[in-house]
Amino acid sequence: MRRVITTSLLLAMAALLAAVSFSCIKHETTPQREASPKSSDSGEPQANELLNCSDHSVNIKLLDKGQVKTLCLDEYLIGVVAAEMPADFDIEALKAQAVAARTYTMYKLFAEPSASHPEADVCSDIKCCKAYSTGDTLKAKWGTSYENNLKKITDAVRSTDGQYLKYEGEPILAVFHSCSAGTTERSENVWSRALPYLVCVDTPETEADVPGYSTTVTVLKSDYMDSIRERFPDVDFSRYPLIGEISLTEGGRVDGVVTGGVSVSGTLMRSIFELRSAAFEMEEHGDDVVFHVSGYGHGVGMSQYGANVLAHSGSNYIEILSWYYPGTALGNISELY
Repeated sequence: MRRVITTSLLLAMAALLAAVSFSCIKHETTPQREASPKSSDSGEPQANELLNCSDHSVNIKLLDKGQVKTLCLDEYLIGVVAAEMPADFDIEALKAQAVAARTYTMYKLFAEPSASHPEADVCSDIKCCKAYSTGDTLKAKWGTSYENNLKKITDAVRSTDGQYLKYEGEPILAVFHSCSAGTTERSENVWSRALPYLVCVDTPETEADVPGYSTTVTVLKSDYMDSIRERFPDVDFSRYPLIGEISLTEGGRVDGVVTGGVSVSGTLMRSIFELRSAAFEMEEHGDDVVFHVSGYGHGVGMSQYGANVLAHSGSNYIEILSWYYPGTALGNISELY
């Protein structure tokens, strides 16, 4: 009897250590299809009814720093959530981030594989896929808070194990951004592709909630004109105003600016002058052009700071996801295999 008790204790301790470990066992088998999640009386699946397929059962190929590595989905998502969202955010916001990251990965696996790296499912380049941080990077970033932060993020990933967002049965393009200025943006206003679940919704974060919510970028007029002229050779600042008509999108971002007689999109203006978002106002001030910018990111999908504000106000992760991706439903990744 003593031997049995000792063995049980050792197994329990090993399980506890594994729960907070950054790594996981990589299974080579594909998860078997399981029964579809049950629904509540309201028709919406409940969180505890969706835990049908473990992230540990799915392997992905990640292109990171020029090398392709194979790791399980659980390990990958912990690294993504740790890199993409502050660890001091509310746990419900972190859960929403975990589901969005898992969904984006499923989208890359099943709906639209990346043509830029056919040898890998995803990469760690934020201009292509999503950021990803390893244990060493996180130790340097978090210092003495490493263990607590890692446990919190691991809990967020594993408490939503296997859950993803779908629209008409398919994984959605679950994009997200840092913060918006009152309203998120329609996908077609950023990428010229309309998706029914990436539309304008109100978002609650304000300057009081977000560090760097309002920023100012000042550019010499001569540099401004050279930058525009480089991309639009027909521009004529001697004949037309430097700042003409400015049109806005439904989400309140700049749709286009008429400058020197040519129309420049707000997204291109953001790129040229390295603005934090396309929600900006601009003015001439002496020898300068000054941009007053609100928010950070492309503005499409879930606002991370908005998710945190909603969580602090009492919303759970399912409500947060439903708010930012309207018309979608939660499913389990077992449906995809």
